[in-house]
Amino acid sequence: MSELLKKPTLENFMQQSKAFASKTGLMSSRAKDVIEAANSNGGLASQAMLGDTVFAIAPYSQQFRLYEALQEFGEVLEYGISTCVPRLMNE
Repeated sequence: MSELLKKPTLENFMQQSKAFASKTGLMSSRAKDVIEAANSNGGLASQAMLGDTVFAIAPYSQQFRLYEALQEFGEVLEYGISTCVPRLMNE
């Protein structure tokens, strides 16, 4: 967490997340293969701490390449990331 706070960027979050999963021994060999494929195809990836799930991000120009690489491992779900500041909405 201290390394993330030194540089609170999305890229650093992904790097620190991957390092945490690897160093704690929670990263499965399958997840490691998927993460390496993502990294080789223009993305950044890490393993979620519940289940054998990998999440990845990529610049717009690399999205299709990353998507194709990840499809080799199974179903790929695609979501957008909002850049707006969260706020409480009243009814």
